[in-house]
Amino acid sequence: EYVQAINNSATHLLNLVSALLDYHKLDFGEIEIARDQFHVSTVLDGIVKNFAPAAKKKGLSISSKMASSTDCYITCDLFRLRQIIDNLLGNAIKFTDKGDVSLSANIIGSSLNLIIKDSGRGISQEEQEVIFEEFARLKNATGIEGSGLGLSIVSKITNLMGGEISLSSSPDEGTSFFVTI
Repeated sequence: EYVQAINNSATHLLNLVSALLDYHKLDFGEIEIARDQFHVSTVLDGIVKNFAPAAKKKGLSISSKMASSTDCYITCDLFRLRQIIDNLLGNAIKFTDKGDVSLSANIIGSSLNLIIKDSGRGISQEEQEVIFEEFARLKNATGIEGSGLGLSIVSKITNLMGGEISLSSSPDEGTSFFVTI
């Protein structure tokens, strides 16, 4: 039990330091966007499968819905794309107590469009206005691990990649994040 507690604390500390470093690098323009070529639906389905154990542990279902347009290769910073999706899926699972989480994707023109949707706690209109700010911790996040940097980093990375992020949510009705890159 002690070793597990130490491991959990070390992992938490590593995640905090990593988030702070990414935030600092983004603030000072020290992150460059790579150009990786990859098969969209294969990569996105794989990311969702990586979250299946965490979803199952909470009794949630998790799914991916890939439009036929994602059966192709694109050029994009795969590491940063994963960072965006990992944060959004991780939050969706973290703030959903029952129901489901999903990742939907399609490509329109030269834009990759993602929707990360959950049936979780939802976010009030007031909190939606500050959710992408640094160190923003929402009322419904009390007692849940986090630094309040994740969505700020996601927003900055999305913008750096020439994209946009938005959300739609109501308390107790879940949340949908929309990312276009």
